[in-house]
Amino acid sequence: MDIDEDISILNFNPEWKNWYEEEIISLRPIFDQKVRFEHFGSTSVPGLVAKPIIDILVGLPGTPEITLTQKEELEQIGYECLGSAGVQGRIYCRKRCSRSFNLAITQYHSTL
Repeated sequence: MDIDEDISILNFNPEWKNWYEEEIISLRPIFDQKVRFEHFGSTSVPGLVAKPIIDILVGLPGTPEITLTQKEELEQIGYECLGSAGVQGRIYCRKRCSRSFNLAITQYHSTL
């Protein structure tokens, strides 16, 4: 599985916040209500140049695991689930289309 990809760096786009908020609407029904979502990474910092990929932290109340149903639902909305992708305590999923997203699924309040 190759997770490397070409990236570009762009000037800050104020629409990135809206992209995040709109994506959360699609993600919320897939996860338990106790899940926390956060926009993190360079696109969350106003004025900062960034790769135009929205990073979303998904904080689970327990061990970072997703069910087969959740994996299938993520795939139905365009995500590719790549397991830990080399980072202990995390599940990595990405979506690449007209708007691109990375999900980092981890335990909320984890020390990892």
